Amino acid sequence: MDPITMAAATALISAMATDGWQRAVNALVQWWQRARPEQAETAPDELAFLHRYVLALQAMQTPSPEAEEALIRVWQARLAQLAGDNTQLRADLRQLAEDIARQLPGPEQERVTSVYQNAQADRRSKVIQVGGDVTINGE
Repeated sequence: MDPITMAAATALISAMATDGWQRAVNALVQWWQRARPEQAETAPDELAFLHRYVLALQAMQTPSPEAEEALIRVWQARLAQLAGDNTQLRADLRQLAEDIARQLPGPEQERVTSVYQNAQADRRSKVIQVGGDVTINGE
């Protein structure tokens, strides 16, 4: 799971009902035109559909976190396809996610900036997962 595209997709979905939404759309459409011009024509319509869909989900009496998570996964894949190995575009996605996160309420900010880690160890293996710097002394 790519943390940059995951954060950007989460920020995109979270920004639907905020002022950050239009900024995100404008940035994504420009990036699509630059990185994948053959797909750029449909990007505004896809983003508009996404916007309507998320607003409808949020308006439900019983919100569906599963549906929202599914949308995040779909858009993570779309953003991963868009960014590819383009380091500048990946940096732009990270910056967009950070900018949107700053405009969101506390719990939503945490959702955008949180990191998912998964590790498995068997036999005598050791797993060390850190969200920042680590220094290991000893064995």
